Amino acid sequence: TCLAFAMALAQKRAKLEDCPDVSEEAKEKLAAASAPPMAKVVFGTGDNVVQIGQETVMFRHEEKFYNPTVLAVTVSDKLTGEDLTKRIEAVNALQFERIGIKIGARAIALVNDSGSPESFAQAAAAVKDAGDLALILVTQSPDAMAATVAKTKESVPLLASATPDTAEKMAKIAKENGCPIVAKADSIDTLADLTEKIKAEGVEDIVLNLQTPSLQDQLLNLSKVRALALKKVFRPLGYPTISFV
Repeated sequence: TCLAFAMALAQKRAKLEDCPDVSEEAKEKLAAASAPPMAKVVFGTGDNVVQIGQETVMFRHEEKFYNPTVLAVTVSDKLTGEDLTKRIEAVNALQFERIGIKIGARAIALVNDSGSPESFAQAAAAVKDAGDLALILVTQSPDAMAATVAKTKESVPLLASATPDTAEKMAKIAKENGCPIVAKADSIDTLADLTEKIKAEGVEDIVLNLQTPSLQDQLLNLSKVRALALKKVFRPLGYPTISFV
């Protein structure tokens, strides 16, 4: 019966596509309702692909964590030539050991310190060619982002960041190039509104960046965001997070 199937679906013992009588509209609504409380976001390609998010619990002992925290190291676009190459090589080689497990950087975060779209694009191309890691592009300028994504989109970089003032322009760049995007705001409420604005522009792959005055505040607010996503299933905050420290 339909009731029995619905119960099996709720208990994840059945798949929505197993029922031939479900309308497309119902499929969309049920798929959205049954989606994980935190979305999975993927950036990078091939051996450099990175997956974050898709978590279902606050603490590891409740079930398990599905994707480990990703470490990235910043590189300034003010570096050029040999200095830039040495920095990239150092990040590629970065590795340390924790309780017998080797941990290394999984991404390079290229920062548009120069303020120049041309310098940013040139440095990004160099990082893409010489780097062994996924790429995060960090700039507040839509012009710099557009120029740089044009040279690196095949590596599927993470675009950081869209703010309330640049959301539409940054989301358009992300959508046109098939890249995930970071939503950056200074409060939880503003961040929730921002993700809805980005999603309305057709971008589903979002990472949250909550700006705070101190590391203590950041830890507290990130815990609040995680609880709202996982315990309350608050969809506007149901995305993985990124922090710059």
